[in-house]
Amino acid sequence: MRNKASFIRKAPAFSGASPASVKQLAEIAEIKRVSRRAPLWAVGDRRRGVLLIRSGIVRESFALGTHPVTLGFFGRNEVVGGEVALGYPPGGAAEAYEDCVALQFPARALRAILDEDPGLGLGLAKVEIEKRLELQQRLAMIAHRTAAQRLASCFLQLALRFGVRDSRGTIVNLRLTHREMAGLIGATRETVSFSITDLRQKKLIETEGKRVVLLDPSGLTRMASEE
Repeated sequence: MRNKASFIRKAPAFSGASPASVKQLAEIAEIKRVSRRAPLWAVGDRRRGVLLIRSGIVRESFALGTHPVTLGFFGRNEVVGGEVALGYPPGGAAEAYEDCVALQFPARALRAILDEDPGLGLGLAKVEIEKRLELQQRLAMIAHRTAAQRLASCFLQLALRFGVRDSRGTIVNLRLTHREMAGLIGATRETVSFSITDLRQKKLIETEGKRVVLLDPSGLTRMASEE
């Protein structure tokens, strides 16, 4: 990565950083390359750093018994693990969902820069709050919506972050298994399979291998919001 500082400035989490802080961040950052499905850190690992993703996708998850719950997927220009730098306990486990290149900041060194730059701290805190709000919305959906509605809402959210337009509609550019979808919406794999069939029969989506194509985003939005 030729210019760490230039890339850091483009990240929403670091948008409030002063020029001096950006320079410091570039100095402490190390380039980390991780192969697909390789673990980044375990639940509760306090030794971990904070990642700014350059390319690829990272998944955060939490295991409840034998059923992993996906907390979120994160891609280019997004930060993973920022809660540690803000002084909060580490959250879920993380893995490289796809081959990943990222800048890694030692949490303690990043925290020292945050203490000297309120703008940087505010930007990082805003991003972490947005993640928390998104997770709260998903929990509310689990309590008050059917599995098909939750899945429709999930696809719409993923399309905002990982969507690629083509002649049919929007491809969600993630290779998701039905078990992984189940972990996102709080359902069983079998329920997800039935819901996928339902959405396909309604011509709201089609599947392409492990990828989903949104044929009718407006229809999915109406379905997700029905009482």
